[in-house]
Amino acid sequence: MFVDNWLGLFFLVVMVGFVFRGPVLTAMYKVRTISIHELAALLSGKNPPILLDVRTQIEFDMGHVPNSILIPLKDLSRAKAEELKERYGERGIAVICRSGSRSSMAAVNLRRIGITNVYNVMGGLNAWRVNGYPVKK
Repeated sequence: MFVDNWLGLFFLVVMVGFVFRGPVLTAMYKVRTISIHELAALLSGKNPPILLDVRTQIEFDMGHVPNSILIPLKDLSRAKAEELKERYGERGIAVICRSGSRSSMAAVNLRRIGITNVYNVMGGLNAWRVNGYPVKK
């Protein structure tokens, strides 16, 4: 009985860790989370950030925010992140995925290499679509 309780507690702690790792890391690395409405305003501004889509190629082909750049999360190596920093670091980088989970991990990775102006788009493309913003196929 004692072992069962410890095993259950262990799995509970692991599951909670997975659920909250994105929000904890984004807070630790001071990644700014923005809504899709804030993203739309930034993209229509004078000096818009680069919009980095970290979904898979298949997801991207099914629809994406116009003018976004695709680098799937699994392909976002340190070298690619450094290249983004060199090319777009001053403009800022907004990171989007389907719902906001993968983008938070990518945003943390970008902050780790020293890009200071990084935004995680809360709700991702799901929220973008639901609110009627344009999607390109």
